[in-house]
Amino acid sequence: RQFANLSKKLRIIYYLCGRMVRKAILVLVSAAICTAAAAQDDFLHKAVDKYGQTITLLSKVNGSYYRDTSFIFAYPTKWIVKTSANFDRSLITVSGLDQGREFRASAKSPLHYGQEIAVTYSGLTLAWSWIPPSDIIDNQFTSRYFGNRIGFEIYYQYSDAYRGSLLNGADTLSMNIGELSCRSMGAEFYYALNYREFSYPAGMSQTYVQKKSAGSMLLALSAKHYDIKSEATQPPGNPALRIRSTAMALQAGYGYNFVPSDDWLFHVSALAGPLVVNSSTLHLYGHKNGMPLRFPNCMARALVAAVYRLNDWNFALNAIADGSSIGDDSAQRVNYIRFHFTAAVSIRF
Repeated sequence: RQFANLSKKLRIIYYLCGRMVRKAILVLVSAAICTAAAAQDDFLHKAVDKYGQTITLLSKVNGSYYRDTSFIFAYPTKWIVKTSANFDRSLITVSGLDQGREFRASAKSPLHYGQEIAVTYSGLTLAWSWIPPSDIIDNQFTSRYFGNRIGFEIYYQYSDAYRGSLLNGADTLSMNIGELSCRSMGAEFYYALNYREFSYPAGMSQTYVQKKSAGSMLLALSAKHYDIKSEATQPPGNPALRIRSTAMALQAGYGYNFVPSDDWLFHVSALAGPLVVNSSTLHLYGHKNGMPLRFPNCMARALVAAVYRLNDWNFALNAIADGSSIGDDSAQRVNYIRFHFTAAVSIRF
């Protein structure tokens, strides 16, 4: 009987202790959740404040986000949501000498279809583009700000939508899609001299309306980096191939907006300039070959766009050709060209 009473008391004590432990755990978890929520709320407030400060600074540099002239009109609404269908194709070729043997390597992505979603607030845009479910991967994340005076675009892209070929002396081999991957990133900054009459974002982000035809000289700084390498999925015996390039160019050009009517806008612009920074290498058969900076190594970019406005809706078509040439034929040369076509629809609110 005494053992039974002791066992009963122990069970009661165990039950009470268990309840206290469970309550203590619940209190600690609740405190942790509240602390995390408060920290997240504080982080969000700080992020929103920083975002607002960035918009204010960019607006001041551009003169004012709401500055109107007889040539340019700014929408009073700040939000724009855009969705687009993209068609993209890239080609990279490398040629020169490797251990005294002539070689030529190429990596190209076939014309492929992708989708993009972009959200703009007060001119600052965040965008993500991807390929619908398929055998290839191509994702790009972009942040851009297009103002009348200054603007920038920064992006990061990963893609395995490349196939390659290599001709080294008498040896020839090919690499299929999935056996090459490409990581690329870049930043572009521009300055429009005639920013009171010419609106670059009218043709690009549709945050402004060009009321009269006008053009402007453009100055730009463009920096690009890409890293293409063979993957472990390639057949055994194929040589490891890697093409890396980091380059920066100072560019000058001209942009023009043609306004035939209140609803239509046609934009054309072109930029080109010499490289001022270059660090490009080719890794092949265990050898590393550098690509020297030579004149006239350069980067170039051309863009055409058509925009139709219907109340709060915009319908836009644009085509971009972007390219660079680095090195020389006596050592190694790498040529890069990309074609990008977009059909987009956006709404302002």
